Amino acid sequence: GTSLVLAVNKKGEVVYCSDTITPILGYTREEVKGYNYWELTNDKEFTTINYTINESLYIRKLRCKDGSFKFIQWKDSKYSDDLYLGIGQDVTDQIEVQNQYKKLIESASDIIYETDKHGNLTFINSFTDKIFGYKIEDELGKHFSRYIHQDYVDTVIKYYIDCSLKKDEIPYIEFPIIKKNGEMLWVSQKVTLTRNAEGEITGHVAIARDTTFIKKIELEQNERKEKVESYNNTINNLLRNTYKANDSFQDIICQILKLSSQG
Repeated sequence: GTSLVLAVNKKGEVVYCSDTITPILGYTREEVKGYNYWELTNDKEFTTINYTINESLYIRKLRCKDGSFKFIQWKDSKYSDDLYLGIGQDVTDQIEVQNQYKKLIESASDIIYETDKHGNLTFINSFTDKIFGYKIEDELGKHFSRYIHQDYVDTVIKYYIDCSLKKDEIPYIEFPIIKKNGEMLWVSQKVTLTRNAEGEITGHVAIARDTTFIKKIELEQNERKEKVESYNNTINNLLRNTYKANDSFQDIICQILKLSSQG
């Protein structure tokens, strides 16, 4: 088939190799016998000290005969007391796609991060680290809500809980976050849920954009609107206000000034 099959003894010596090593890595079966496989492929993780197999899936970067490198995903098993069997699949194309995706994410000018199903950070792109002022390695594992302004934490969490019950792609929501230096930053954030093969939620992917400038303009416009409404109300109150016949000119001026100053 298309799998690369290796059999090694307890010392780690290759005692069998499938013919597929030639189309995959370029070597012949005879070239990789014994310890030659580890030297030729430049497998830096191999050691003859207490050689053991890995029972879970893992990926190794291996050098081909032409000098290029390929990524092989392995599944090891114990065949007998002195024989281990490894079955490998070429996943170079998938790894390259992942690397391109990672480069795209890292070069993006948006805040991009991922969390587990509980909301704890599992990935943060470098732009997020730059704009927030935190170190990525120090923040992984912490809950995303710790960066939200405390007045909005409950509202944001409730919004995501309610939306998660209805759809996988959660609409945008705006809220302020607090940078490491204490400054407040408004963001507009969209979240997508990730699920496993059984349909269970495994995490969240969030993309947020800095909307502080737009939010500042919006707040200023709202403030101007409130001022205009306040001024209009003051004028209307002055027009509706009635004065007594015995009010002196000074009393009337005082009332007008009082209502104006309050407005």
